[in-house]
Amino acid sequence: MREALERLGEAEREIVRLQHLEGFTHSEIAEHLGLPLGTVKSRSFRAHRELADILRHLREPMDEP
Repeated sequence: MREALERLGEAEREIVRLQHLEGFTHSEIAEHLGLPLGTVKSRSFRAHRELADILRHLREPMDEP
């Protein structure tokens, strides 16, 4: 997971960190970073979509030997 987070852009990584590790809401993140709420929501959406793509291989069934 750490490697997947490192592949995100800095802005998206910070939002994911604040949201999931610090427990901030989108509104709290917006206030904390001085960003519009819509910007936080769109960055969060992009970050989670990118993480899903990066980690997709973990959800795919493994081929049996």
